[in-house]
Amino acid sequence: MGEGLKQLKSYSLPRKYEVPESDTEYIHYGDIHTSSRKYVDKSFRLPNIKSGDFQLLQTGDIVLADASEDYKEIAEPMLMKNIKGRKVVSGLHTIAIRLKCGDPVYYLYLFLSPGFRHYVYKVGTGLKVFGINYDKVQKYFLAVPDEKEQKYIGKILFLTDQLIAANLRQRLNNSLNIENHSKASINE
Repeated sequence: MGEGLKQLKSYSLPRKYEVPESDTEYIHYGDIHTSSRKYVDKSFRLPNIKSGDFQLLQTGDIVLADASEDYKEIAEPMLMKNIKGRKVVSGLHTIAIRLKCGDPVYYLYLFLSPGFRHYVYKVGTGLKVFGINYDKVQKYFLAVPDEKEQKYIGKILFLTDQLIAANLRQRLNNSLNIENHSKASINE
């Protein structure tokens, strides 16, 4: 995998470096672990840090959490889907990656795939906190389709995820409506 990737700088800035307002944001491994979303876009809010001379992320970059309290979340990915006009920095316990070529959405799903997840379980290290580094990530071997096919596959997977999320929201709304209706009937 290393042939198609470039490692970007990550900064070891713990939460204590956050400030209330700034034009610079950063993504911390905790932001990746606690989000149900797998991408940062215009609506995704990140913590602010004091502005400085940082290497900034771009749309299409992928940030992996390099540490976790269980093997399940090692190398969990987050795609910078649409961050144009934002200053975003890769923060504490992250591995920031820029693709030399290829479709970022395809690579997001590749990092979520059972094959890659199994690989990071095997090569991750640690006793209480488990981790992985860029060298291990880039050694993952895979056959990659051409970029046109990557875009097609990535789009299908992304749209499928959106459809699943919409159906789950609808089911939740329906069950809440039924519950509220039942409570109203009891009170009558």
